[in-house]
Amino acid sequence: MIIKVQKPLRDNIIINLALVLPFLIIFAILSGVLAAVILNRLDLLIRGSIVAVPGIFAAITLSYIYKNSNERKEHSSGLLNFSEKNCIKLYCIFYLSSLIILFMSPTRPLEYLIIILILYFVIFIQIFTKSSSSHMVLFEIFLLLLNLIYSVTLKYPLYFGGTDILPHMFLSEVTFLSGHTIPMDLSSAYANFPLFHIFISEVSYLLGSSIQSSYFLITAPAFAISVFFVYLVMINISNDKRVSLLSSLLFSTFSVTIYSGMYMVTRTMAFIGFIVILYLIYNRNSKHSPLLKILGLLFGMFIILVHQVSIPQIIVIFFLILFVEIVLGKIMQDKSSYISKTYVLLLIVSFIAYWLFVSYAFTQSLTAMYFDSTNYESLSMKPTIQAGNQWSFIFNNIGYSVVTFLALVGIGGTWYVHQKSYLQVFALISLLILPLYIPTPLQLFWNTMTFFRFDRFILLVSPFIAFMMALGLTYLMELLQSKKVSKNYFYTISLLLLSVLVVSSIISTSPEPNYSIDSERRYFDSAEVACFNHILEYVPYGSQLYSDYFTRRYIPFQKFSQTESLGLPYYNNSFRTSLSVRNIQRNSGYIVWRNKAFLESGLRVGDGGMVDIISDIPEWDRMNSEFEKRNKLYSNSHAEVFY
Repeated sequence: MIIKVQKPLRDNIIINLALVLPFLIIFAILSGVLAAVILNRLDLLIRGSIVAVPGIFAAITLSYIYKNSNERKEHSSGLLNFSEKNCIKLYCIFYLSSLIILFMSPTRPLEYLIIILILYFVIFIQIFTKSSSSHMVLFEIFLLLLNLIYSVTLKYPLYFGGTDILPHMFLSEVTFLSGHTIPMDLSSAYANFPLFHIFISEVSYLLGSSIQSSYFLITAPAFAISVFFVYLVMINISNDKRVSLLSSLLFSTFSVTIYSGMYMVTRTMAFIGFIVILYLIYNRNSKHSPLLKILGLLFGMFIILVHQVSIPQIIVIFFLILFVEIVLGKIMQDKSSYISKTYVLLLIVSFIAYWLFVSYAFTQSLTAMYFDSTNYESLSMKPTIQAGNQWSFIFNNIGYSVVTFLALVGIGGTWYVHQKSYLQVFALISLLILPLYIPTPLQLFWNTMTFFRFDRFILLVSPFIAFMMALGLTYLMELLQSKKVSKNYFYTISLLLLSVLVVSSIISTSPEPNYSIDSERRYFDSAEVACFNHILEYVPYGSQLYSDYFTRRYIPFQKFSQTESLGLPYYNNSFRTSLSVRNIQRNSGYIVWRNKAFLESGLRVGDGGMVDIISDIPEWDRMNSEFEKRNKLYSNSHAEVFY
């Protein structure tokens, strides 16, 4: 079927913006190159190529889409004749194979990763079959995401990711033992934001399992259901089943999605509330259903109570949507709006009132930090942005090239093709938030990514980016069909792009240093856990302990008002004493040394630095000399305890 598209009017601002977008992309790339040359930072130029090269390809692709927009073929004409039943059978065979490999191997072998990639291929092909079932495809994506998450959290003895999992387990343990929320003297940051820890402790009580087992068992499906809500949001916006399914599939391939499923903490739970609210907002009955409005308010309260700072970030996104709706509404002479100003104001009033009148201690500490003038004196690059590791950065983040290319094609194509459609609102929002998702100058600085927590926006904006990427793929299909290119070329290109995205995401989120270059092992093995259990059983409470950063996070116990009544262990100064030669010489106490981890990739000690086996041999020799002066109380193949 051929669709005749009228030539756009030159006074249409959005169409003109679409025509200018390829030139804006080239201008942004040239500006980045010039900045890197002025700063004399060739490494930044290499890092920037991860978005510059696909940006150039996107600009070229958009120019071809614009030239061939007069005659477009519906992407339904390029669907496959494969039977969905055969796809389901293949999915079941490979899914069971992945489980067998996981059970037979101590880690995740290469064969497992290949099968995961094949499963993504099967789902992608199934989406483009003529008789694909939305329910079945979504369930397959859900199970595949669960597979990836459980292959880490349940496979390794104790996965900790960015280490926040460890203190959250302890806070959940306190909630479980005490039967009420944690006291203020244990954590002023979480005492008034208890929903996550209540959730984990309740699951532990109902299942009769340990906090650790309950934590990993329940958080994975709680996060994986997000793929259903991504679909529901996008189907209400686009009314296109395949684009919406493709959005959910691409969302599940993102490194931030896979990592967030493994590293499920309070801010990730807040994201679940956010995506549910988006569904309630874009539900066709939202303006006329009191129940949906009440649910929207309840999930707003849920976000406020589950994580301290997610709600203001989510409100920023709502304000952005509202602003774009107003601006494009005037341009397109369409006053329809999904975001309610009243709802946003209610969220603002609710969280400000809660921060001021209930969680005042947290608010006071937060304002003190942000009003500290020393944090604004100068821009400082993140410690990981160093000359010399740019190639490892490219290797670990190559998937962002695919994201950049497809998202830009989707944004430009939507502006040009879908005139006077709400899709243009999502396209403009995606362009504005794209710098928060892909590697850009915003992500170079500690001030923006760590201090102002711009890194927390990456997960929140990922559904918008996935939607634009899905549209970008459909525009690419229509372009190739208009050129009378065989549809096999489109599927070959698409599977290649999907391969890069999936492999890059799995590598960058792997807890194994073997997969991710220049990284540390993000889990404790069974021997290390046995060593920690020995400490908890035999080392007297209140003792001085010296260890690496990850070990200190495993035992974040500090003495608080209920420590003795709950029978909890505690150690000196919340286990914050760093492992260094100076501290060992000056003070007496217990030393915990993870020798296997040190030999693998070094240990993070002191102020977060790395003790490297090659560059810090003198430091290691001095520490080893201090160890020999002490009594060895415990030793296994991976960890030791000295006194």
